[in-house]
Amino acid sequence: MTELAARGLEGWGLVGLAMGVWLAAGGAARLDPLARTGSLGFRLQLIPAGVLLWPWLLIRLARREAVPPAEVTAHRPRIGRPA
Repeated sequence: MTELAARGLEGWGLVGLAMGVWLAAGGAARLDPLARTGSLGFRLQLIPAGVLLWPWLLIRLARREAVPPAEVTAHRPRIGRPA
């Protein structure tokens, strides 16, 4: 059972590492146009983010969402909804 869990984490990490490297190499621009102007430090921070969040990133890629979701707070209500 422990070996199975270790293999699962290993697989998660390998897929995530591949996703993180892809993001840092320029794939982030497909998810957010503002990422094209990111510095080297920003790109290096994308690698651990890709390791942890790769399922969510793949869903966004599959949906072809090129624009990040709009921020919705008490000060910025959702468009089309009364303030």
